[in-house]
Amino acid sequence: QQPLPCTSPSQWEARLYSINEQSKMVVTARLSYDSVYQRVRIVEDIKVGPDDNYYTILRLFQAKIEFSLNMKTRQCTRQPLERPWRDIGLFPDAQSHGEAYIGSSAISGGGLLVSLWSAIIVSIIDR
Repeated sequence: QQPLPCTSPSQWEARLYSINEQSKMVVTARLSYDSVYQRVRIVEDIKVGPDDNYYTILRLFQAKIEFSLNMKTRQCTRQPLERPWRDIGLFPDAQSHGEAYIGSSAISGGGLLVSLWSAIIVSIIDR
């Protein structure tokens, strides 16, 4: 039986974590995604060496505006949002590459079953 691409929820939240040992940078973030109203909110904690910075970024794609608030300095910037909205999910022609567990399936709640997919993306840019 060939798996079919599923539809992702229209609203969800995730936690992000990135580390770059070379530049001594650690980024932790919370991402809120809303495809109904085409908006994204990111709450970031960025540590570079001993320095910490905290940001809240709100992207309102229908209004074409992005707000960035530095929570440490309380400085807010507003700028035009020029890129188009892109839904996060699988393309209808995506190909399945199977499933895998991250963590352990032997312990209840100790693992996460993920489906692996790929698609060829063709982008045409007007210049």
